[in-house]
Amino acid sequence: MTSKRLLATALKLASRRRSSAAGISLTELLLYLTLGAVMAATAATTVITNVRTTSNLELRQRAVDDFGRLNLFLQSEVSEGEWIEYKNINLPNDCGEGQPLFTIVLSNPLNPAEPPAERVQEPMPRIYYFTRNGGADLWRCGPSFADSGELLVAADEKLLDITTARVNADTRVSLVNTDDDRLLQYTLELRSRAGTATLQRGSTDAPLVARTGVRAIE
Repeated sequence: MTSKRLLATALKLASRRRSSAAGISLTELLLYLTLGAVMAATAATTVITNVRTTSNLELRQRAVDDFGRLNLFLQSEVSEGEWIEYKNINLPNDCGEGQPLFTIVLSNPLNPAEPPAERVQEPMPRIYYFTRNGGADLWRCGPSFADSGELLVAADEKLLDITTARVNADTRVSLVNTDDDRLLQYTLELRSRAGTATLQRGSTDAPLVARTGVRAIE
C-alpha cells in the first residue's frame, strides 16, 4: 500500500514538473506583453519620425523650386522696366484690392523710340505687385504674356488691358531699399499652409537684387 502511494506521489510530481516546463507563468506572460508593447511603440515612433522627416524634406525642396521660379520671374519682369515706383501707388480698379509693394514702369511701344524724353512719356504701362491675405500672398497685375513669353503691352495703336493673377501663395516679399528706382532689393520668405517658414532667401545686409533695363544715353 505504501509503495502504491509513493508511486502515485512520484507520478504527480513528475506531471507538475512537465506542466511547469511546458508552460509560462503569469509574470512571464506580462513581461513579454510589456516588452512587445514597448517594441511596437518604438517602431511606431520611428515610422512617424521618418514620415515627418520625409515630408519636411519634400516641403523644403518644393519651396526651393518655387523660389527659383519666382525669383527668376521677378528679375525678368524688372529687367523689362524703365524704372520702379515704390510710393503713392494706387492700384487700378482692374487690379482689385490689395496692399501695394512696388510698380514696374514699362516703356510704351507706341511712343517714339527716340529721343529718350519722348520714349518715356506717359502713358506708360505698369506692372503692379501687391499682397493680399495680410501680406501672405503675392499678386501681380499687369500685361499678359504671349505664347513666346513676351509681354503683350500694346496692339492696334493702343495699350492692352491688364489682368490680375496670384503669383505665389504663402509668400512674403519685403523690400530692403525703396530709394533706388533702378534697383529692386528684397527678401523672400516662403511658408507652408500652416504658416511655418520653409525657406528664407535674402537679408537686410545681403538682399536679393533685380535691375531694370539699361537706361539709354541721353
